Amino acid sequence: RAEVEVETTDSPGAPVTGVEVEIRSDGAWGPAPLDNMSPRHVDGRWVCNLAGLKEDTTFQVRVRSRNAVGASPWSQQVAVTTFGKPGKPTDFMWRHERPGEVLLQWCAGGQEDATVGSCQVMRLMKPSVGSPYWEPAELLGGTARRQRGGRWHAIAVGLPPDSHVTFAVFSVNASGDSPWLRAEIQTMKLPQMPMPCPHSPVHKPRESDDKPGATILKWMILEQEGAEVTSCQVQVSGVIWWGDAAYVEGCEPRRVEDHTWRDEVVLAPFLDKVDGWIWRMWQATIADLAPGVEHTVRMRALNAVG
Repeated sequence: RAEVEVETTDSPGAPVTGVEVEIRSDGAWGPAPLDNMSPRHVDGRWVCNLAGLKEDTTFQVRVRSRNAVGASPWSQQVAVTTFGKPGKPTDFMWRHERPGEVLLQWCAGGQEDATVGSCQVMRLMKPSVGSPYWEPAELLGGTARRQRGGRWHAIAVGLPPDSHVTFAVFSVNASGDSPWLRAEIQTMKLPQMPMPCPHSPVHKPRESDDKPGATILKWMILEQEGAEVTSCQVQVSGVIWWGDAAYVEGCEPRRVEDHTWRDEVVLAPFLDKVDGWIWRMWQATIADLAPGVEHTVRMRALNAVG
């Protein structure tokens, strides 16, 4: 369908009583197919809705007005393009929300004259070259929602941790569905194994004379963006088993927010940004270690997944 607006001028004593619309098809002009509400007079203009036309097609249209005396000359012909199915969604982005949940965002890809009524999100359940099996994705609130600026978003839930998941999104309007946009995401992963800082992973604190048996530990963690490490655990080896480390008060494992590197040349290879990941330094001061004795320690990181 398409909409045509006609502005007319009344003659003195002979106001315009209606308009006629013709469409050019197969090289000849003929009456345009109108819906049962057309033509109608709205706010000083005549509005005609052309119905039953082929989608995504440009037609030549001309109009003329009528009054009690007769019909006016035909207007110049104008091009009218009917809307069709929406275009393929674009500008897909995603980020972690919580374990098993990701926020999906995209542009609907609708035409200016073809308002997208809804968007659908599908999840690939069984990959197969010949016949992949898709199901509607489980979404928080049940549906995708429109944002400002023509963007849409949805929060997919019920996803397995540390997995690759493939989604497809498509737009829907009165003419049908758009092509699918497919995208693969990585759900929240377990933290990577901590790595002692190169060259000098263990440092004696300056106040060691006041705190005998205390040792500062520093280590690096490669952290997935959106799956931040929330805490770390440190254990010290015993005669038979590992035991949780005791910390100097106020010096429990914590992330060093504004650290400086004393040996950037040595550290540089370890600090390269990996796409979707970032290096973080952590530190703790271990207490109650026997002075002059070699101890074995181990660290592990925790995030919302585990």
